[in-house]
Amino acid sequence: MCFAVNSLAQAAEENDMKKVVIFVERGEIDDDAVYFAAMNNNLIMVKYLLGNGMKDGLAVLHALVNNNTEMAYVLYNNGAFDLLRKYGYDENKNVGNAKFGKIPPKNASSLDLMRWLLDKGVEYHDILVDAVIERNIEMIKLLKRYGYKHENAMKFATEEIKNILKK
Repeated sequence: MCFAVNSLAQAAEENDMKKVVIFVERGEIDDDAVYFAAMNNNLIMVKYLLGNGMKDGLAVLHALVNNNTEMAYVLYNNGAFDLLRKYGYDENKNVGNAKFGKIPPKNASSLDLMRWLLDKGVEYHDILVDAVIERNIEMIKLLKRYGYKHENAMKFATEEIKNILKK
């Protein structure tokens, strides 16, 4: 299922590094490509896109769902949290003034980093769907403790995960 709307983003969503390079060399720029590269847990592609001037705040959440703290810190060092703060990502668009302060140390787990972001007021309920798709049970439990609910998550859930989501 393809959600991307242009060639570069579609290549990133398909996790096709050769096509990504071709589109970037042609001058195509699309921040959504970073988002899709992070969803695919492709650190090399994320670094390449960042190095070519693209950024996406939500990508850091996908890195954490994939338990990829290295990617989360790369995104952080390239302004991902500034983007989360600038645009706000909750249903009411009122997180724009979130004060992140100092990021937890590099030895923090993906759960610790996600908890830190949630405590700062970041909300993006579609991330629960991604945690379900990735079968990241501990992340699902964490998001549920923060009140995350999403009807679409049930569509992708195994029986074990459906039981967690119903609690």
